[in-house]
Amino acid sequence: MAHPVRDCLNRFMKPAWHMTLEQRGIKVQRQLVLPVHYNGKTIEAGLRVDLLVDECLVLELKAIESLQPVHTAELLTCLK
Repeated sequence: MAHPVRDCLNRFMKPAWHMTLEQRGIKVQRQLVLPVHYNGKTIEAGLRVDLLVDECLVLELKAIESLQPVHTAELLTCLK
């Protein structure tokens, strides 16, 4: 079920973080699509990270009440 305040925060904070990091001279990419490599082939699976900082740090931004196992699983999927 949608939560209006949480949805608004999610839409606002991703571009705000992106803008803040860029203003500080930090290389950052937003909503980057990551390919999956499997058996020597590339699969476009539609995996996206919110922010990739300096090509080495993945930031997944969430407006949630508490961290759930699904959030950890999502991040680990991106890191594989």
